[in-house]
Amino acid sequence: MLENILNYSENLLKSVNFSFKRKYYKKIKNLLNNDEKIIWIFWKRWVWKTYLSLQLLKEKGGVYLLAHSNEVIKNSIFNIVKSLKDNFWYNFFVIDEIHKYPNWQLELKNIYDLIPDINLIISGSSKVSIEKSKVDLSRRIYFEYFDVLDFAEFLEFNSLKSKRIEIEKVFDPVYVNNLIKSFDFDILKYWDIYKNYGAYPFWKKLSNKVIFQKIQSIIDISIYEDLPVVLDIDNELLKKLKKFLIIISDSPVFELNAKNIIEELAIDKNDYYAILEALERIWLINIIKNFSSKSFNHNRVFKKILFSDWNLRASFSSLFEERIVWWIREDFFVNFIINNYLELFWSPNSDFKVKINNIFYTFEIWGKNKKIKTKYLEENNLYLVLDNIKFMENKKIPLFIFWMLKNS
Repeated sequence: MLENILNYSENLLKSVNFSFKRKYYKKIKNLLNNDEKIIWIFWKRWVWKTYLSLQLLKEKGGVYLLAHSNEVIKNSIFNIVKSLKDNFWYNFFVIDEIHKYPNWQLELKNIYDLIPDINLIISGSSKVSIEKSKVDLSRRIYFEYFDVLDFAEFLEFNSLKSKRIEIEKVFDPVYVNNLIKSFDFDILKYWDIYKNYGAYPFWKKLSNKVIFQKIQSIIDISIYEDLPVVLDIDNELLKKLKKFLIIISDSPVFELNAKNIIEELAIDKNDYYAILEALERIWLINIIKNFSSKSFNHNRVFKKILFSDWNLRASFSSLFEERIVWWIREDFFVNFIINNYLELFWSPNSDFKVKINNIFYTFEIWGKNKKIKTKYLEENNLYLVLDNIKFMENKKIPLFIFWMLKNS
């Protein structure tokens, strides 16, 4: 049995190379070197969670286990890990699709408590799986959230040199423009490719149509496998969730009307707010609250509902790109802010207020032709974030810069 598992793992690692590493690679490696015992990497499918784990496995030496394989289920994860450590001296394991293994919570607890001097990287549907567990795992596991490729990663994936900058530098036009001038390629050309369908590593191998089909399959998995973990919901309501996403994909972000959506989906108000909260918790949407509201409150009117991934909107929308590009820009900006754990709110005098290093900055998101007098920008401490401009001018910042920051 152990020989079969080792052979499978060794064969899997033969095809692994290091031509591209996700931005999380160094951080996960450091966590392992600092003896973080169990690291759970999570988010959507197809963002190279497993491949990064295999790269680390190949570099450090260890064993890969597919949690829901017949051999693993028959012999138990705990017994396999213990036997491989005791008999073959392995102390590093990657356990994939952990949430598909029966009673996985207790298995992980026993490994943590009873097997010393090992490291585990595990992947599962999402962090919310822990919330329904009867076993307290939160203090035993380090969680790392994997987002889609950012723009700097996309460039590196295409063998183009990029450079990350500190978030404070985004407000410095001299620094930003010198950085952009240092690139020996047309950055806006690659930006157009990236924002249309380049957020996932599989984009190079597939046609545009197949890319969007793949993204739709990711959405289906999130709804039909991940969502029931968060919310007790019947199948009929699950089917309406995709219709909900279609509605918001074709709707200007400022025109979404809760009453109309409730009537169209034939649901009540409580279901509507429960769906919003659940979809936010599995990272399909971002809900933008009033500047005065910091917590999720079912009685409040949310000012904007955005997709957590701009490619999600594009895969759903039946409209021409020219019609949805404005909303995709806001998807971009909000996704960056939220994924970097910065506070963001809707503001009545602008698109968004963002708290950076304890200072609130005000942003408007527009296309390159938006004209606002510099004096007005300075008087209102307002920054324009513009799509399809190459250089920063006064308080006008290229949108792509936010996806090249060090903490993105």
